[in-house]
Amino acid sequence: MKIYMILMDTAQLIPAMRQLAVRKNAYVLHQVTQCYTNATMYSLLTGEQLSDLVPHGPGYYGGRRFHQPFTGPDGVVRPGVVWPWRDRNVLRALRAAGFDIHVHNGAQETWWDRFIDHDPAITHTSSMEGGDFDTPEALDMVLRADPAWIAREHEAIARMQASRPDRPTMHFIVYHDMHSSALINRAKDVAYQSMIDRLDAWDWNEPDTMFWVWSDHGDYTEHHIDGRLRPQNWLAWAMVKDNTDTPITPGRRVISVRDVRPTLLARFAPSAAATALHASPIDEPLDPDRIYIVEDSRFASDSERCDATAAALFADWHDGVPRLVLQVTYDDKKRYGWDFQFFVSDFNNGRPGRARPVASLFDDWRVRHLRFAADPHQRLMTALRERIDWVPAGPPEPTRQRPGLLRLAVGESAVRLHELRGAGMSAIRRMAQAVRSRVRPVRTPPTSSH
Repeated sequence: MKIYMILMDTAQLIPAMRQLAVRKNAYVLHQVTQCYTNATMYSLLTGEQLSDLVPHGPGYYGGRRFHQPFTGPDGVVRPGVVWPWRDRNVLRALRAAGFDIHVHNGAQETWWDRFIDHDPAITHTSSMEGGDFDTPEALDMVLRADPAWIAREHEAIARMQASRPDRPTMHFIVYHDMHSSALINRAKDVAYQSMIDRLDAWDWNEPDTMFWVWSDHGDYTEHHIDGRLRPQNWLAWAMVKDNTDTPITPGRRVISVRDVRPTLLARFAPSAAATALHASPIDEPLDPDRIYIVEDSRFASDSERCDATAAALFADWHDGVPRLVLQVTYDDKKRYGWDFQFFVSDFNNGRPGRARPVASLFDDWRVRHLRFAADPHQRLMTALRERIDWVPAGPPEPTRQRPGLLRLAVGESAVRLHELRGAGMSAIRRMAQAVRSRVRPVRTPPTSSH
């Protein structure tokens, strides 16, 4: 028995990906993730929200405080990590249920191993030099479709599929083609074709196996990630095919990345299948009123903690797929001049389209939810439910270029100046109105006509 968890980092659900799923006879699911790899991996492995793992959530670099050196059985000191949530890691639960865990394209010397948990019992292989795929040499191999690297990767695929282990095995495999392309914002056609060719090289009909091919977030060069947490950044996809004797059949077409852990444990380790709050196995039916929580941080704003939270609700369902995404976002840095932001996005063929922002919020409504609810998740969910039947129209959101730190600082200064100017004018208007209300007008008596 084997499970193949194949991560296609940064890949979007383009038509060619859908066509591949048809060829492989796999289910296509729309998977709510976080906005970047670190956070999505934490949620997938634990089934938890980020702020449920540590207060405020581990930010973009916040997990570094849990890193520490580790001495292996060979006496070599390597980078390590001890996560506070390691006992909730689905890989540890599967190991306790008798699984071997094998990571491909992430060696013990790389940052990817620390994502997984730096468990000495996990074996590693790689088709990259040194095991890392974020080096200049690895980027070059990917973007020029190096034949030697492709041959090594296809050999690794054949080797994994030909193996007949005595124990059930999970292969956690990482393909970095689109992320390599996004780092330099070019050669995306090469990256997509490379990924599709490699997925085609897998035998998706291998008996007694389960395939879960998935993406962790959208293309951050096409849709800049900031405190607004747009659906284009947090809505990804998964392809699932189960060739085991009792296959998992998805009961819905929209899931959360947090649903991965309860799905695997319910099927392969029932004794450890306690489900986190607001997460469920994917064979359970659709809950059209489910609200999904997304948390994020940007190293341009706060690298240590999550500084933005979004609640999203899919609406206008047709044949199990929504046509709209309603979203409310709380940005605790107030980078955009307000605390809550509403967005409505079209949902076309599985990909969110234009986002229409809604800024028509009254101060008393905003302050009421901000100050008198202790739980930010519950606060956002309540705010969204109050607007569930109100689908506003508006112009498309303006396209923004990826700002540098200086531009970000200038932009925030301009927003603050605008806020102060607006607050000053509002105060002047209120004073004028108060003065007018206190001064009685002089009335001229009407003249009589004869």
